[in-house]
Amino acid sequence: MNNLPIDFYFRKDNKNNFNELRLIAAIFVIYGHSFPIVGSRSHDIFLEYVRYKFIGGLAVDIFFVISGFLVAHSYLINSRKYFILSRILRIFPGLIVCVLLTTFLLGPLLSTSNNYFYDVQTWKYFYNNSFLIATEYNLPGVFTSLPNKAMNGSLWSLPLEFRLY
Repeated sequence: MNNLPIDFYFRKDNKNNFNELRLIAAIFVIYGHSFPIVGSRSHDIFLEYVRYKFIGGLAVDIFFVISGFLVAHSYLINSRKYFILSRILRIFPGLIVCVLLTTFLLGPLLSTSNNYFYDVQTWKYFYNNSFLIATEYNLPGVFTSLPNKAMNGSLWSLPLEFRLY
């Protein structure tokens, strides 16, 4: 049995290459999602040659693995109360600002709907996304002429991430 302290496995100089791996994964996400966003056929070179997985899916796996290491480390070195509070404060402030801006600033600016604030979908988008109840992608009259009408497609991962904490 290994009796080394948990901190032994994490470098003190913060040079663990997680940021570099995150950058690579972010580039994979941008590349992988660029084709569907503009409505063209995917020419995912990774999928074509490796024949394993869509490169955007591989990137999500990389993010979840890195997050798993970091969250597990946080859980092991902190009290339960501090851990839960830090998870809540890591997700909700940024999420709420993002949802507020997309719902009440960008939505009205980009919408072609005359009844934007009276449409149930506007309030479903705001409420469900703000509290991680369900992921809502569309706002009334926004991006209606585009192949992908999602206001913020990346919101899909947050309910899953929060449950995994």
